[in-house]
This record gives sequence, C-alpha cells and structure tokens, in this order.
Amino acid sequence: MPSNPLQNSLLPWQQQQWTDLYQLHSTNRLPHALLFTGQSGLGKYALAIQFAKSLLCKATTTPVHACYTCKSCLLVAAQTHPDLTCIVPESAAKSIKIEQIRHIIQHSNQTTQSAYKIIIINPAESLLVGASNALLKNLEEPTDRTLFILISDKPGLLLPTIRSRCQFIRFTPPALSLAKSWISQQLADETDDTIDSLYHLANGGPLKALEYAETGTHKLYADLLLALTQLYKKEIDPIKLTENYSKTDLSMLLHCLMKIVSDLIKCHFISEDHTIPLRSLAHRLDPTFLLNFFDQLIELQQHTKVALNQALLLEDLFCHWSLQGEICTP
Repeated sequence: MPSNPLQNSLLPWQQQQWTDLYQLHSTNRLPHALLFTGQSGLGKYALAIQFAKSLLCKATTTPVHACYTCKSCLLVAAQTHPDLTCIVPESAAKSIKIEQIRHIIQHSNQTTQSAYKIIIINPAESLLVGASNALLKNLEEPTDRTLFILISDKPGLLLPTIRSRCQFIRFTPPALSLAKSWISQQLADETDDTIDSLYHLANGGPLKALEYAETGTHKLYADLLLALTQLYKKEIDPIKLTENYSKTDLSMLLHCLMKIVSDLIKCHFISEDHTIPLRSLAHRLDPTFLLNFFDQLIELQQHTKVALNQALLLEDLFCHWSLQGEICTP
C-alpha cells in the first residue's frame, strides 16, 4: 500500500469541496473559520492541508493549485511552515487541552510571513471544555488574516456557539463504483472480496478502508464473526474468548463488534446481499437482544478515553452474548 496516495493531489471525490473553497477565496468571502464535516475516511484533513498549501504558496495568486516547489510549499510538506499550525490531541489524553489553544492564539497574534496564518484543529470534537471556550473567544474576536479549519467526524459534539461561527464544508462518501475503483488502485494485490470487505467495514470511506487494510481490521471482523458464532453454539468458552482478545486494541474491537451487530440487525429488517455466515447467525438471534447489545457497545465506546479493565469488559460482553435469548434451535 502506498504510504501517501494523496501526495500533491486532490482525491477524486473532493472536487465539489475544492470548488466551494476556491469560490469563497476568489470572491473575498473566506470566513475566519471553516468546519470540515463528514464521516471518517473521506480525506478531510488531506484537503485542509492542500487548501492551506495553496493559500500559502508564493508562486500562485489563487488557490486553484499550489506549485509544490516553492519554499512555502516545501515547508508545508515538511510540516515546518511558520504560518501553518496543526493542533491534534495529546497522545496520552486523546484530548486537546486549553494550553494548546492558548499557545496557537498567541502564535496567531505574531507577524505573519504569508497572506494567512492557518490553524487546523483535528479532530475538533477532542477539544476539552476549557479549550473549547478559549477557541470560542478567539472566534468571537478573530485576528485579521487568520483562518481556522476545524475538522470533525462528529460535529454535534462541538459547542453550538462554535458551530455557529464556522462555515460548513460537508464531505459525503463517493459513489460505490468510484470508491471501490480507487481502493483497488491503492491495493492492487488484494482480491475483489477483500476490497468489498474493506469498503463495507469502512462504511464507504476509502481512506478508512486503506487504514483497515494496513491494520488487518477486516481480518479481525471475520475472526470475531466466527468467534461469536462459536460462542452462540457453545463451542467456545467466554473466558477463553476473552483471553484471545485481551491484548487487541479495544477501540478496534468495539468498532468491529458494532459493525457485526449492526449487520446482524440489518439481516432482520433490510433485504441486502449479506454473506451466508451473517444470515445464518442473524436468523438464530432475537432482534431485541441484538438492539440491546448494540446499545451496550455504544455506551462502552463513549468511555474508551478513560481507563477501562479490558479483560473484565470483554468477559462481561462475551458472557452476555453466550446467555442471549434464541429464537430458534441451532
């Protein structure tokens, strides 16, 4: 898999978003804050960097295309441009703290070498309360020629007052044929079945599909589906299953479990071309149980930022699954 399939180019499904950004800039309507929204895996951050590079480029007067060769473009590519700051969560806390926002606000007040100072916050929903309030104050009293680009998969988690001060740039998944064609080009050695699995698991987000291919998440999905089937049939003990997954990344585990349970629910209510293993298991499970189990997974996912005892958590989940109510005999 290529390490950076986006190098110096737009993704094929981002033309509308790029056109919107160009029109804002070319008509002098570029606001102080943009909010890039849409599900994960659509390249929101990549487009933010491309737009920043175009605005900061010394060889072009419009953000149609950056030259990619001037000093400014090279500094952006090296992540060392003094007028471009990217704020991300601190690795341990998975949150953006008030100190980070205060630092970039001080930086934005310094003299700029370019037409803009650009601050990218990704993901914006990681802002802690204090950081959100500090950012809001700056959005209410914006510094001239400073552009904030907030990136969020979950804009509903942002303060309404922050959302109201941003202009939305919305991203939607590309058409099925375009997405699969692009994924196939990046993963030329993978089979069509694998491409289908990755696309499905990523909910149509091509970049997320590439990430899952690299991490083997599609294989984890298949392994968990088999394990849950064996657990239902009492062919494996919940404790043993817990041991098997006690060292697996918890967020990845929960994502795959949620996707499996969601697919099982769809088998009951939506006529789709589900795989035989999914249909076979779904028709043995009570839909009410599946809906309740899905709610349990959502609640757990919302607490993954805090320290959790993964072994106890998984044991509880797997025991709950093994004791579920059947609607027919295997």
